[in-house]
Amino acid sequence: MMRDIPIDIAGQEIKIRSDEDEDYVRSLASFVDQKMSELGQGRKGVTTLNLALTAALTIADELHKLRESGSSIDGTLDRLSDRVEEVIASLDQAPTE
Repeated sequence: MMRDIPIDIAGQEIKIRSDEDEDYVRSLASFVDQKMSELGQGRKGVTTLNLALTAALTIADELHKLRESGSSIDGTLDRLSDRVEEVIASLDQAPTE
């Protein structure tokens, strides 16, 4: 059921309309808030909008790299699975004593 969930990111209170678990949405907001804080450390005069956009790009980059590494892992698992099947097939064809 869709409901409004109040969250705070970078001192901005907003309501997010979602059917996700409230704790989950708050944890996402906390993650974004933390990322913006990290990016803003030591940088003066940076607007909240610039920090938000930089955080969005950083998070998108991390997601993209994770997806790419996941594809690589999937390919490796497929090759290993094929190899295991080949070994099992060869054992099934081996003469028994």
